[in-house]
Amino acid sequence: MAKSRFTLQSVLLIRERERDVARRQMGQAIALIEQIEAELRAGEEARAVCSVELGQLMAQRTINIEAVNIRRYHLGRLDIEILGVKSRLQAGREILEKCRQLLVLADQKVKAIEQIREKRELEALHEAIQIESREQEEAWQAGQGSP
Repeated sequence: MAKSRFTLQSVLLIRERERDVARRQMGQAIALIEQIEAELRAGEEARAVCSVELGQLMAQRTINIEAVNIRRYHLGRLDIEILGVKSRLQAGREILEKCRQLLVLADQKVKAIEQIREKRELEALHEAIQIESREQEEAWQAGQGSP
């Protein structure tokens, strides 16, 4: 039986490497998003603590204006930091979506090459079966013709 020689092997290897790179990039994007989400939680927790402290300062009988102003300033800074982190998180999510799209495309390319390979292997198998059948038929006819 003749073996099918898949001539697109180098193309398949390139596509598989591209898919592997896309997977790594997607993993890196996920890790980055998780890191940014942790920063966001930490910032929101710090803001909540500062807000509670400000509320406690305001609830006292005598209000320490300097301490209140420091807490308000700190709350404002935390709000700005949280907005920056949210902006980075949104950018990270957009990058993740692009990485996902690239991975899907790379995977489709690999599957297309694999389908071509399978089709060629089936064609080679079918051709080998036809050749073998023809040879058997010729051998049978040759055997029938000689007494």
